[in-house]
Amino acid sequence: MEVGGRKAFLQMLSDAQGDRFGFRCVICYDVARFGRLRNDEAAHYRYLLREAGVEVVYSAEALTGNDSDQLLLETRQWLAREYSRRISERVLASWLVRVKQTSQAGVSTLANRNTPFGYDVAYTAPDGTIKSIARKRADGSRELYGPEGRLVAVLPVGTSPSSETGDLVILVPSSQERVEAVREIFEWRVTEGLGPKATAERLTRAASRGTGPPSPRGRRWAAGIIAYILSNQAYIGNSVHNKRPAGKFFRVAGGVLSRKPPAAGRSPKNPRRDWIIAEGTHAPLVDADLFWKAQIKLRDLGARKPVFPGPSSIAFLFAGRITCAACGYGYQRREIRRRTGRILG
Repeated sequence: MEVGGRKAFLQMLSDAQGDRFGFRCVICYDVARFGRLRNDEAAHYRYLLREAGVEVVYSAEALTGNDSDQLLLETRQWLAREYSRRISERVLASWLVRVKQTSQAGVSTLANRNTPFGYDVAYTAPDGTIKSIARKRADGSRELYGPEGRLVAVLPVGTSPSSETGDLVILVPSSQERVEAVREIFEWRVTEGLGPKATAERLTRAASRGTGPPSPRGRRWAAGIIAYILSNQAYIGNSVHNKRPAGKFFRVAGGVLSRKPPAAGRSPKNPRRDWIIAEGTHAPLVDADLFWKAQIKLRDLGARKPVFPGPSSIAFLFAGRITCAACGYGYQRREIRRRTGRILG
């Protein structure tokens, strides 16, 4: 993990540079526990700690305290970084082989990640016989159904049904209420021209009256959820992989594993040409023709938006125009009304 994602490490550095705690050393088991960082990066953080009067002590490195320690540290740091690189290469290569194999077999691996709204996860034997079906609830727990459709258990957050070696995990249509909601989202976009915000408001009203399903998170439907559903090829039976970079050392470009250029950094999204799209891996919920018409409508909606249509857009100059470097999602406008005025963000 990069240092930017290690909150405790950054807090330790902040505490060392402050004068609140007054500790004088940081004890690590070995070089790798301080971080499998580049040599210059590890030296930089050791320098910052040393400037704050804090030494890094490695209990398992057998350092002697003389000038040769620096050479030993540099070598061990490189080896730790190289170990992380090799593990990353093996994991990504294994993932790529698995994606290709399951795509050729017509099996979706999306079921092992975030299950799209409107789908359940079915655990099947190698011959295709369904053994159990898991349906995600708004609180993150899962309802477990038997092959006959009877509810047999509720699994706590973070747990999955037990499975045997060779079992397959596939996507299957969820409850009729959820499936109908997904189809209505696409139909409203194409036939009525409803945008994500108007669709979210309509679904929220239906859910409050008990005539429609709640949102995937159990709260109000949001425009972002609708936009994600409308652009997700899972609803026409396709599995799309490699939309985002899988690691910091390697990348998949053109279906082939390759090493990242040293200055590539972490791009939040991969270009569309590098996506791996497996068609027909599970049952579709909407007709392909309806789906692609919705994509055209979405592009037209974005193209028709003027840059400065009014005071509201001037207040939110960057809404929808900049993306987060960490997650790749676009920034959205937000307004909080208070007695003292409005807070725009």
